[in-house]
Amino acid sequence: MAALMLLGYAAVEVEVEDLDMTALRDAGLAQRVEREPGRQEYSITREGREVLRVLSALSAPEDMVDRLATPDA
Repeated sequence: MAALMLLGYAAVEVEVEDLDMTALRDAGLAQRVEREPGRQEYSITREGREVLRVLSALSAPEDMVDRLATPDA
């Protein structure tokens, strides 16, 4: 979860294959992208953002849960 939360803020450069990032990629929550030639990064996917949104709703006060229940247009 910490790795997913990290990706929620910014892409992470791939230096060495990290088991957490690999697991997130295998689950469809992260992806490898090449933003510059020879420089690969992990970034969060739409599904990964949805998981973070749901987790945030679960830990939020009840009035916040109602607001998060409706996806952004």
